[in-house]
Amino acid sequence: MDPSPVLVSPGSDVLLQCIFPVVGEDTPIPTVAWHHGQQLLAEYDGILVTQRPGTELPESAEGLRKGNASLLLHRVAMADLGSYYCTVTIGEQQAEAEVLLEISAAPHISLLPVQDFLGEKTTLLCQIKGFYPAGGLQAWWLRNGEKVPEATPVGSPRLNPDGTFDLELILNLTLKSDDLADNFTCHVTHPALEHPLQEKLEMEVKKEKWWKDVQSNNRPSVSSILIIILGITVLVFAIIYQFRRNRGDWGARKMGNQDKKDKRREMGGMKQGGMSILERMGMGEVGGGEGKGNPEGLEFLEVIRGK
Repeated sequence: MDPSPVLVSPGSDVLLQCIFPVVGEDTPIPTVAWHHGQQLLAEYDGILVTQRPGTELPESAEGLRKGNASLLLHRVAMADLGSYYCTVTIGEQQAEAEVLLEISAAPHISLLPVQDFLGEKTTLLCQIKGFYPAGGLQAWWLRNGEKVPEATPVGSPRLNPDGTFDLELILNLTLKSDDLADNFTCHVTHPALEHPLQEKLEMEVKKEKWWKDVQSNNRPSVSSILIIILGITVLVFAIIYQFRRNRGDWGARKMGNQDKKDKRREMGGMKQGGMSILERMGMGEVGGGEGKGNPEGLEFLEVIRGK
């Protein structure tokens, strides 16, 4: 059998060949056993018994008699890679051969379009997806066909549920006017690719901000208009709230001042009323007749006045 490994893509079908010599046309039908590593995968002794769904011996009994015991695997997955052993037994004679199955998945590129303004910092992102094995992948950004050394991969390849790998390659730059005419391309090589894979980045770089576009009779974006309306609404509510709050504080201060005036007026009235009583006592108007003096009251009044 061919000692070179058999390469297959995930999800595809593969035929593992097992060809053995036959002596004479009356050779009996052989028994065949296929192992994946140490595990029995399929066995034929008049009836085919398999341990893996999607496994079959495509040749009939007549084909086996002619020396073909190849094994067909449907929908190959990462769990299927490794060494397979074909054992053929004819009478007392037995032969064994090994087939190495390797899975190779070619990467594909996904680029995120760039929409930004001059002078702004932006990131060029190249997503490299679905490749296997992880080793042997090389990727870089090209600028007008020249390799950009500043491009860096984001970490190491990430393992996907199906066993393939993904990797991201980024290039950080500040957009300048020279970038408008430049071509940025993501370049990838991998053992599963017959030729390098390249994809050009679509860039939309604007020279002015949206508010300058308005001045040049260009329509601003809907999101910009919504942001302006929201800002104006918040400002109006803030002004109304502050106005009502200030008016409430002014009313409270006014009521407080009025209460203080009323209290002072009441205290003044009490003082005047008290002095009138004392004076009347001194003049004899309290406790005596009209026009008659009251020496005791006058003495009391003088004590109060401090005389």
